[in-house]
Amino acid sequence: MDYCIHLLFNKSKVLLLRRSPDNPYYPNIWTPIIGKIKYNEDPLAAVKRETYEETGVEVNSISFLSKIIKKEHTYWVYFSRHNFKDLQVKLNHENNKYTFYEAQRLPESLWLLFREQIQVLINDFAHESR
Repeated sequence: MDYCIHLLFNKSKVLLLRRSPDNPYYPNIWTPIIGKIKYNEDPLAAVKRETYEETGVEVNSISFLSKIIKKEHTYWVYFSRHNFKDLQVKLNHENNKYTFYEAQRLPESLWLLFREQIQVLINDFAHESR
């Protein structure tokens, strides 16, 4: 199965979504924007679609970060950086809460795969600002 992941940063914080308790796939855990890539769908198109479906946010400028293969799954990881003053997030049925987290204060339930990718970006952002 192929998945797309979007690490959406607003200033120095990353947007994470908490999956609804009635979600059949990993209820109550925190994740970045993530979704399945449809058959014959381009990963970039998929990440834009999933971002809109899960948050109501339309983002045009998204950058590729990495392609990670774990067992039978492939994760296409993208990111974007913004300076929104008042971002309106509209969650769909899959998630029931969202928060912008500091990289040093990520929730316990966030998978290591996501933590590692966030840390890569935070390190890159720190190097850019020097």
